[in-house]
Amino acid sequence: MSAPMPNTPPDSSNPELKEIPDLSQHLVEIELEKDPEKGFGFNIVGGIDEPYVPGCSGIFISRINPEGPAAKDGRLRLGDRIAMLNDISLSFKTHSDAVDIFRQASGKVKLLIEQDAESVLLSHLIYALTR
Repeated sequence: MSAPMPNTPPDSSNPELKEIPDLSQHLVEIELEKDPEKGFGFNIVGGIDEPYVPGCSGIFISRINPEGPAAKDGRLRLGDRIAMLNDISLSFKTHSDAVDIFRQASGKVKLLIEQDAESVLLSHLIYALTR
């Protein structure tokens, strides 16, 4: 799988805001089995219509159900960005499209995760705005 990069931040006179940090060193592929009753065991936020991190339309993990598959696996964390589900990129998807993709998935899936993406992107944004 090739890794999609985060979306470009909003236009700004500050050129550093246009430089997105490279999150490739934070990429991990996780296989997760969907529970028929509990789903994958996490909630998501974000999307092109509801950006969670300013300037990034990515899909982020906002909650992990302690009884669900994600918690039992133990590798997903709040603030991780889900770049892909199987071979489907979640970049430039609306929130409801992303939810539908997760609902339609069944069995074991591959998730391409940018670990700690929320913190990395927000740190970059704060740094760029305060320079």
